[in-house]
Formats: sequence, C-alpha cells, structure tokens
Amino acid sequence: MEHRQTIEKLNLLKSITPRQDWVFSVKSQVMSQIGVNSLVEPRILQGSLASRILGELVLATRYFEKPAFAFAGLMLVVGVSLALQISSSSLPGDPLYSVKSTREQVEFALSPSKDRAFVQLELAQRRLDELKQVTAQNRTKDLAAAIKGYQSRVSEVSQALPGLVDQEPRVALQAGKVLLELQKERSKLERVLGTSIGEGENDSLAEATRVVVESELKDLETRTLNEEQAALVSKAVAASEAGEYETALEYLLKVGSTKSGD
Repeated sequence: MEHRQTIEKLNLLKSITPRQDWVFSVKSQVMSQIGVNSLVEPRILQGSLASRILGELVLATRYFEKPAFAFAGLMLVVGVSLALQISSSSLPGDPLYSVKSTREQVEFALSPSKDRAFVQLELAQRRLDELKQVTAQNRTKDLAAAIKGYQSRVSEVSQALPGLVDQEPRVALQAGKVLLELQKERSKLERVLGTSIGEGENDSLAEATRVVVESELKDLETRTLNEEQAALVSKAVAASEAGEYETALEYLLKVGSTKSGD
C-alpha cells in the first residue's frame, strides 16, 4: 500500500512544471553572475573556449520555456549557479578552478578595451592572493601552478599597459598605484617563500612599472609644477636612471598628491 502511494506521488511530481516567470528570473540571475546579459549572442566571442561555453549556455536557456525541458533546464541552471559560486573561492589544484578561469576569460572578453589593463591588474592581484593562500595552507604540490598563474597574469599586464599609457597617460598613473601594491605584496611573499617568484632580468612586473614611470615623466614635462613637485620629479628621474623604477613610482605618486601648478 505504501509503495503504491509513493509511486502515485512520484507520478504527480512529474506532472509539475515551474512557473515561466520563475524560470526566466532564475535564468537571468545566472546570466548576470557570469557577467553577461541573457540576450547576448554567442558570436561576440567566437573562437575562444569561453565563447563556446557561453554560447552553448545561452542557447540552452532558450529551451527553458518549453515544459518538456523546463525541469532539466532548471537543474542545469541550479548546477551552473552553484559551480560558479563555489569556484570563485577555488585555488589552483581544486576541481572547479577551471570553471573560475573560464569565468574570468568571459569577464575580460566583455570588458571595454579601455578598461582591460585594469582588469588584467585585478586578475594579477587575484593570482597573487591565491598564491598567498596556497602558501599559507602549505599546499606544496600546487605551489608551482600558482606561481605560474601569477607570472602569466603579470606578463599580460606588462603587455596591456603600453596601450593604456599611449591612449590615456594620466590614467596610467592610477594603474601605477596597483602596480606598486603588487610589488610590495610580492616582496613580502618572496621573503616567506625564501625564493623569487619574479622572472629575473625579464621580470614583467618591473617592466610594467618602468612603462608607467617613463610615461608619467614624459607627461610631467608638459605640465607646470610647483617647487615641491619639481623636487619630487627630480628624485624620480634620478631613481629611474638608476633603474629603481619602484622608488621612482613612489615619488611620482607623491607628485600627484600635491597641489599642481597648472
């Protein structure tokens, strides 16, 4: 008797379909979590891994309104939503870390070109934070992957900055603040690890700092400076000529914090 009642209840569940407004609401929430509107066409990112995954997800959601696919579609939505939330705190070596990487590819691809250098800086900061967590948790088997991920992002920052300083030289100094903080945090971590996580003579972070310093010094030549600012610029020039770009950047940031004469 109990088995028959159970079967009847299961059959009743099969006939239940969620309200269409709820389906659309959940679908929209998931689309917003991955940084893209549900109406975006997949062709905007053709050719990349992120585009194929995003495209398939967008196309799949178009079937959610059909009752036959509603329940399966909702399970997919819930699963993707959970995976995105969990992956945001994943570290190199974790099962969902690849999901986090794909999500970041989508974020970068959808960001305006003028903001991409700053997006790269943010991603480099994330990689450094991950490296710090891997170190703190003594996950030695994942240390190499974490270092490689950090170096890769910093290298991309170095490649993106020249375009930024050419288009908006004064905005580039804002990126310099983030670079300086990255330099300091990296130095602290290197002391903990007892080894360098840079790239020796080809250190991308140092190269990115050099690009910002030289751009700012060139821009300052066209501006009227007060006595205090001129003194700071002289110190920045001396540090730059000595190859001490981090020190030069610190002086230049102080120039920006004083009242200008122009």
